Amino acid sequence: MFRVGVLEAGPNWVHDRMLEALAEGFKAKGWEKRVEFPKDARSIGGWNPDGRASTPYLAAALMARNDLDCVIGMGTEAALALLANNNGRTPIVAMTLSDPVASGVVKSEKDSGVANLTTCIIPGQWLNMLRLFHSVVRFKKLGVMYQDTKPGRTYANVEDARDVAREKGVPLLEYGRLEGAADAKQCLKGLDVLISQGMDAFYVPDVPCFDWTVNDPRPLFEHLARHKVATFARTGLPLVQLGALMGSCSFDMRPLGDFHVAQMIAIFQGRPPRDLSMLMKDDLGMALNLETARAIGRDFSADVLVSADVIVRSTIDLENVRKWY
Repeated sequence: MFRVGVLEAGPNWVHDRMLEALAEGFKAKGWEKRVEFPKDARSIGGWNPDGRASTPYLAAALMARNDLDCVIGMGTEAALALLANNNGRTPIVAMTLSDPVASGVVKSEKDSGVANLTTCIIPGQWLNMLRLFHSVVRFKKLGVMYQDTKPGRTYANVEDARDVAREKGVPLLEYGRLEGAADAKQCLKGLDVLISQGMDAFYVPDVPCFDWTVNDPRPLFEHLARHKVATFARTGLPLVQLGALMGSCSFDMRPLGDFHVAQMIAIFQGRPPRDLSMLMKDDLGMALNLETARAIGRDFSADVLVSADVIVRSTIDLENVRKWY
């Protein structure tokens, strides 16, 4: 029996789906009775200041244990906290990271840089999303919003947005004054600053005010639609169903779960984490919301409609989205 600990930077629906995908992956490999996730070894920080402050202590407690064969770090801040308290022996598998290289979790796409660390890297994932966004809406001024910390900038893919803005020859409007839990009031203030600067497209970041599992992002999308701002949801289909114009639709966690299961089984069988490949193929899907398109006065071309993986004809009620996922 192999025992696995889990550290989460804060509550997040993606983490729950990832753990479900891992369970399915181990079952498919015939390992469901060989891997255990002890309840007392799952630690969850928080997105408010107190919660963020607790993450390093939770990481230290997990890395001090001698009864764990592996520790999973869910989210950038969790992975960084585990590395800061690394005991050098317990394998660390970092999952659901916005950008493992840019955030400093790993050294490069081919080398984690730490003997007991591995993760998954999808080369160009967020860069391709932003390029896709531009190819569809041809924005003239792209807006991004983030907390001005290293993890905060990676949650909003700021460096990728800067690269695409330079590549397409358009201004990038940045609002980097989000704080703590980034509630709806903070986000609305940031959006209004960007709108006043002429923003016509907004890259929806992974921040709490857009987390549909605990908050209602629909008023923010409605506010943006009133100002004819096109939106791209980096965290996928649920936000498109709730009012984002478009986004990725790679909601199925099974391929990623299978990737990490293969890594963990290799580790349990004696492979050093640093020796494992971290590269996974980009399988970017696209979802479109036709109701939002009408509201902001945009028409999707036939080519875009044909290439879409999911087409949402009208915005869906929040409770139904929560039930489905």
